[in-house]
Amino acid sequence: MPGTQLQHLSYFQKSNSTLTHDEVRYRSLAHYFFYQKALYLGDIRTAEKILKAKEAEKIKSLALKIESAGNDKAWRHVCFNVLEEGLKVKFLQDLTLCEWLSKQSDEDLHLISSIWGLSENDLLDHAESVLENTSLLGQALIKVRLQVIAT
Repeated sequence: MPGTQLQHLSYFQKSNSTLTHDEVRYRSLAHYFFYQKALYLGDIRTAEKILKAKEAEKIKSLALKIESAGNDKAWRHVCFNVLEEGLKVKFLQDLTLCEWLSKQSDEDLHLISSIWGLSENDLLDHAESVLENTSLLGQALIKVRLQVIAT
């Protein structure tokens, strides 16, 4: 039955949401994703502000102000990989999370609409779905689950 194991996700979302990637510590997946977007698009000033922001609303507000210099299309081409990398790093930094992820079905993972400060709605403004009628978070979580199981 879909969603039966998703109740445990709320525990993980309330737990330590930080992640460390390339020696940079991020407060949340949203910090990571939007910081990477700002860097990719060359907006260093906004990237620094995103790293310092504490509230999710501030991060999302800053994300909408990222100057793209006309490179939005290029970002949309790589953003799924950025999302996937952030999720992979987060899960691999916590064995309990890896264990939980490995037990989830594709159907359950597609039901997830928000994780560690990043929601499906946030992604819709900044990314393109890889598959039609499926969530970006779900798609990325499924790919990360396969990678986690393989390690």
